[in-house]
Amino acid sequence: MKTTRKLLSLALFVTLLTALACTASAESSYDLTGCEPLKVLFPCPNGATALDTVYTEKWMGLVTERSGGLITFDYTNSGALGSPAELMDGVDMGAYDMSVIDLANFDSYVPQVDVLCLPYIIKNYEHAQKVYGGAPFTWVSGLVGDKMNVVMLNTFLMGFRDVLSKDPLTTLDDCKDYLIRSPAVELYLEALGRLGFSCTTISYSEMYSAMSAGIIDAVETTLNVLYESGYYDLGKYILATRHFFACSQVIANTEFWAGLPDVYKQIMTDALDEVVAEEWAYSAQMEEHYKALFEEKGVTVTELSDEDHAKILAIFDDYWKERAASMGEGAAEMLATLIALQD
Repeated sequence: MKTTRKLLSLALFVTLLTALACTASAESSYDLTGCEPLKVLFPCPNGATALDTVYTEKWMGLVTERSGGLITFDYTNSGALGSPAELMDGVDMGAYDMSVIDLANFDSYVPQVDVLCLPYIIKNYEHAQKVYGGAPFTWVSGLVGDKMNVVMLNTFLMGFRDVLSKDPLTTLDDCKDYLIRSPAVELYLEALGRLGFSCTTISYSEMYSAMSAGIIDAVETTLNVLYESGYYDLGKYILATRHFFACSQVIANTEFWAGLPDVYKQIMTDALDEVVAEEWAYSAQMEEHYKALFEEKGVTVTELSDEDHAKILAIFDDYWKERAASMGEGAAEMLATLIALQD
C-alpha cells in the first residue's frame, strides 16, 4: 500500500505538469491495412519508480492504443532479465527487440559516448537539452549505429544525481573515504573516487537492502528514485553533488526496426516524441519538487558551497581532457563543443 501511494503521488504530479507543459496531440489516424500483430520483446533495467520507466510505460500504452491493439509488449523492468549491459548486448545481438539503457553503458562498444557522460560536463537542464536534442547526440548515435546493431531512437532526461547518506555530508572533505554504492560503470567509479568516496559496486536491485543492512552508508542516484523508493527511511541527509546528469536511450535492434512496417515506425516515433517532450518538461521541474518532499520527511538537503564548486572544477578540468583524449577520434573536439554550449 505504501508503494502504491508513492506511485500515485508521482502519477498525479506528472499529470498536472503534462497539462501545463505539453498539449496532447489529437488522435491521429494511421492506415493499418494489412498489418499483422506484433509483440515487442522489451526488457528494461531500471526500477518501477525511475523516470524513464514511468514514461516508457506511458509510451507503450500510447503505442498499443494507437495501433488498435496490434502492437503489444513483452515487457519487464527492474533488471528482471539482466543488468543494463546484458540487456544492451541482448538488443545488439537480436535476443531482444528494444530496451531503455543509460548512455554510459555503450562505452564498451563506442568509447566516445563517454564525452557526453563526463562528470559535471552538463551544467543545467537547458544545456542538457542542447546536448541531447542537438548535434552532440546526433554524433554519438551515429557512432553507435556504425559499431553496433542498434538504433538510438530518443533520450529520456533522468536528471542530476545526488548523494543520500546516513551521516551528515556537507562539504567535499566530509566525503573522504565515506562508503557509497556505485553502479559497475567505470565513469561512476572514477568520478565518485575523485570526489573522495570509497566505492563498492552493488546491483540496483540490492541497493536498498545493502544500505538497510549497513553494508553501505550512502547511495547516489536521482532524487525522484531516492524518494519514490523510500530512501528517506534509511538516510536523513542529501548532499546535492549533481555529479552526473543521467539520461537513458530508447534503443531498438537494427534488423527489428528495419523490418517494421512504416506505419508501425510512425506510430512508435510519434508517440515517443510526445512522451519525451513531456518527460523533458517534467524533469526540468522535478528537482525542486523532490527537495521539498524530502524536507517534509525530515531529510536535510545541503547545497555545496562556492568554494567546493571551485574545487570540483579544478578536480575535473584536467580529467575531462585526459578522458576525451583517450576516447578516440572526435572526442576532444566534441568536448570543446559541449563546453561552448554551456554558455
